[in-house]
Amino acid sequence: MLQVIFFLVAIIGLIFSKSRMMRIILIGYIGVVIALNSYNPDYSSYMLIYQNPSAAQEEIGFRFLCGIANRIKLSYDQFHFIIVVLGLMLLIKGTNWLFKMENVRATNYYLVSYMFYPMMMDVVLLRSFLSTCIILYGFHFLLQKRRGHYVTTILVASTIHVSSLFFLLFLLEDKIHPIVLTSNMITGDRKTNKKKHRRIILISFTIIVTLLVVLRFEILQNLMTMMGFNALKVDIMLDGSNINAKMIIYGIIIGMINFVPFMLNRRMSARDIDCIGNYDHLMFTVNLVLLINIVLVIYSDQFLRLLGVGVMLNSIYYAVLMKMEHRQSRRWFIMLTGLIAPVFLFWYRMFVYETANGIPYIDYVFQCVLENNFFINFFK
Repeated sequence: MLQVIFFLVAIIGLIFSKSRMMRIILIGYIGVVIALNSYNPDYSSYMLIYQNPSAAQEEIGFRFLCGIANRIKLSYDQFHFIIVVLGLMLLIKGTNWLFKMENVRATNYYLVSYMFYPMMMDVVLLRSFLSTCIILYGFHFLLQKRRGHYVTTILVASTIHVSSLFFLLFLLEDKIHPIVLTSNMITGDRKTNKKKHRRIILISFTIIVTLLVVLRFEILQNLMTMMGFNALKVDIMLDGSNINAKMIIYGIIIGMINFVPFMLNRRMSARDIDCIGNYDHLMFTVNLVLLINIVLVIYSDQFLRLLGVGVMLNSIYYAVLMKMEHRQSRRWFIMLTGLIAPVFLFWYRMFVYETANGIPYIDYVFQCVLENNFFINFFK
């Protein structure tokens, strides 16, 4: 029944996307699912970390938060609630900074997209959720060209989850600007565009090869260990033991289902994107860097969590395009193509993924999360 409610809320949220009441319902539903969760697959692990943060192996920032909460005698559930509320506040604030416009339909679309991916994983991966919210908030610094503030934001997020360091790559956005001129890339001379495309592909290929070399010779692992990150955690993140044909195929598909809809909508909205020039440049860089993340996803499925920020940023981009588009058919096209990535990732995580015991994530995570909630328990 609870699983049916999840899909009903998502579908109704799209159908009644103009409704302000629907926005309240979506925000309330997301808040209840994440903030009032009473048990999930990682619940016991986080409970142990919280009870003895000084002996935990997790990043120093998260252990620091646990230590403060312990000092003021909060229970773990109270601590979890506060962390989620703080994260959601950063998420909403960061989204508002990037939207720069009040539009109910756009907000509802973004919230439905988030429900599919990465919300259901955010419930379980508390540290990843908080670091994602911090990163998303920090992206407005990039738009304002305040790179020092952005770097500081990423470093703070990395003390919650080490994978946040990946987002330092988005500083390349400034380097790609001279190569990619939005209007020219879409409507300009074909020969010029081909040259620019070749340069972009060459840069991406160089970064991918470099990343493979760095991972192969454990340069990144050693560097992160020297920076003080827990060696065991780094080994788990950069293990590379899961590489097989299936992971390579899924890794390529995941990269394409995020990049292709973005490029398709970007080209079809050529007449509008000059209005959001800086944001369009940033989003092009984001999607280009996420193609590089294919290497990391193939190397270790732990890096699937990095796609959450990309999917959320793309959802905001599509929502902005829908706001500017006057044709109803085009708005539906943007909406549906924009949902391909979050829905596919939801399906992939829930139906393809299995635990070591062979339990599908649809039972291990989805059903577990929805059935264990203080709000639901109150009415039982």
